[in-house]
Amino acid sequence: MKNSFSIRQAELKDAEDLINTYYSYYDEFIDTSHLRITLFKNKPGIKDEIAWFFNNYKRKLEGELIMLVPEVNGKAVGLCTVEKLSPGTFMEHIGRLGISIRLEYRYRGAGYALIEQAIKESEGRFEQLMLTVFEDNNIAINLYKRFGFKEFGVLPKAVKVNEKYISVIYMHRLL
Repeated sequence: MKNSFSIRQAELKDAEDLINTYYSYYDEFIDTSHLRITLFKNKPGIKDEIAWFFNNYKRKLEGELIMLVPEVNGKAVGLCTVEKLSPGTFMEHIGRLGISIRLEYRYRGAGYALIEQAIKESEGRFEQLMLTVFEDNNIAINLYKRFGFKEFGVLPKAVKVNEKYISVIYMHRLL
């Protein structure tokens, strides 16, 4: 059953929801089979997370960052960002897409809707999107392929957790 959600621009009121959502990834991380995003080895403090949110929100207001959230019952339950891969260089035409959704709202269409909206908002701002995904995240890989993303490389043993390695797949899509 799908949740009723909407995709919208992140707002100031989303700070607490997004910080709590990020912290929830640490709670669900039991072993490498549950790892879906790259986390810091040590859970950041609330001051660091508040600074992270307001820095990104400022960049959004300045047009340097696309910052979308899926909203369910008035709460932001995930985040999708697109930012210049390398600002001020000859690669700034490439946008780096990142996406994460709170566990209880995954596999219900929010990821699809976020990517669809991110692509729409990236058109005219970027010529190409790229992303990275863990090699064992087949659901995400298949979703990205549905939107025309193609694999262009693999970084073997990119992430090391508890002596286990996970390779990262690089994907891109022309706009």
